[in-house]
Amino acid sequence: MLDLPTQEPISDLPHERALSSIEPATRGVLFDCEDFQVVRKPGPSSFLLITFGSLGMFNETGSLADGRTFWGQELADAPGFAAIGFIAKSRNWFCSPSMEKACKLAATFAAVFETVVAYGSGMGGHGALRWGRLAGAGTAVAFSPQCPVDPALHTGIEIRREHVPQFSFVFVDPALSADQGHAALLAAAAPEIVQIPMFACGHESVRAFATATLGAEMLRLCASGKSDAVWDLANEARRASSIRTVELAMRAIARHPALAQRIFDKHQGRFDPDQKQVFVSALSHTQEQSLRALNSIRHIERPLSGTGSSPLMNVETPRLVHLHIPKTAGTALRAAFEQQSNGALRSFSHWDESEFNAIDPASYDFYSGHFGYHTASRLGGDIVTVLRHPVDRYMSVYYFWRQLYNTGVERSLNTELAARFPIEEFVQIRDQPWLIEEFENRATFQLAYGSSLVHRRQMRLDGLTNDAIFNMALRNLDGFKAVGIQEDMTRFAATIKAAYGIVLDIQKVNVTEERPQVRDISVATRRAIQDWVYMDMELYQQALRMA
Repeated sequence: MLDLPTQEPISDLPHERALSSIEPATRGVLFDCEDFQVVRKPGPSSFLLITFGSLGMFNETGSLADGRTFWGQELADAPGFAAIGFIAKSRNWFCSPSMEKACKLAATFAAVFETVVAYGSGMGGHGALRWGRLAGAGTAVAFSPQCPVDPALHTGIEIRREHVPQFSFVFVDPALSADQGHAALLAAAAPEIVQIPMFACGHESVRAFATATLGAEMLRLCASGKSDAVWDLANEARRASSIRTVELAMRAIARHPALAQRIFDKHQGRFDPDQKQVFVSALSHTQEQSLRALNSIRHIERPLSGTGSSPLMNVETPRLVHLHIPKTAGTALRAAFEQQSNGALRSFSHWDESEFNAIDPASYDFYSGHFGYHTASRLGGDIVTVLRHPVDRYMSVYYFWRQLYNTGVERSLNTELAARFPIEEFVQIRDQPWLIEEFENRATFQLAYGSSLVHRRQMRLDGLTNDAIFNMALRNLDGFKAVGIQEDMTRFAATIKAAYGIVLDIQKVNVTEERPQVRDISVATRRAIQDWVYMDMELYQQALRMA
């Protein structure tokens, strides 16, 4: 049995409680305050696991901090690891004036162990990297770490090189732009962090190491600093994991439903009952949407015989680049262009901006995606876009996410938050990076340079203020070939006809099935949404004059 030190109380705040001593065989609270709780679990091993709770450590009634529960306890129990668990009492990213004291207390207990690893996922992954070293860990293992980006809410928890332990590993699915964006920010802050790709494992890539034996082996390899061995084990784990099979099937639904069905038919045994229900519901919903879109397309008038060639294919017509701000009739606009060309248009579209990085611009005539001006200008050609009243766009995204979650088409953190919280509560959530990326003046940042967290951070590092970013967006917008307003797509179609001689019949596609109108929500909720989009509101007013 290890001899643990006796620690004098270090708390000097009335809302903090630290134990003055703890018996070696005692499991219980090591530190407690209004923001978080620290739980200690003894174990016979010389290996100490320090875990930081994820956003999943909450239920309908709040935090799971109960004096015994902590994230990763099953992994700690199986091989007999000793453990110290940090559990947040709100979604605060362990942003608390008490964190330094609690970590120093944990470090006094960690000092007697041969191997100490900080471990977490999502919010907890960020916590392991930011606080692990101060808590006595020589290694940090972070799965899909999320970086808080709101300086007003999260101060003093940015990650710098001096914060991360000697051996630090970040496991992330490169196909998830948001997670990869967080990983890129971490790599810039601390280049020594080793990134381990978990292709097709999604945000919950930690589930690839679901068994205690595999998880313990991963932790020991990380603690040894053998990055090649960690890489090999991660490849084996993800290939063998059912989460990869389920993720591949779910990702294929939107664009390749037949492939999704084949994966499901071949590997049904890898889907648990809930996953089967979600997959079947999502595939059915997507097929119904495709059928409705096809039926609407069949009613679009075709060009008369002899006039079927697309004006977009003429040598004189430049390439068109559609900068698609989400939920601004972009899918309908792309479909209209494609149908007008009778299939002759070489079109490329994707929601993920990274998909456009390696493309030769000359390969296609028409590009459409949720990329920023930085990518749009690189593709060359004439840029077009459509704006929507920012409050209405916010509501459209929110209710669309609820629809995606309830129909099983997408089960992500964003859609789960939208499904769980009514809009009156949802608008108050300002501590979630992905929501900031999607809602906080999304149109302005996208039109100025890019709306991703990486792009936003880059603009700030370049010293750009809000006024400078707004003026960039306005200058860029002024140079677009066509600027439309979703509330008047007929006028936008007329602008396209005047510029290119193309007649577009823009049908409604990808419409949220059930949602209230802006006038139906309370004044307080509208005001809260306006706080999210105040720059977009001004940009929208300027766009009305351009359209």
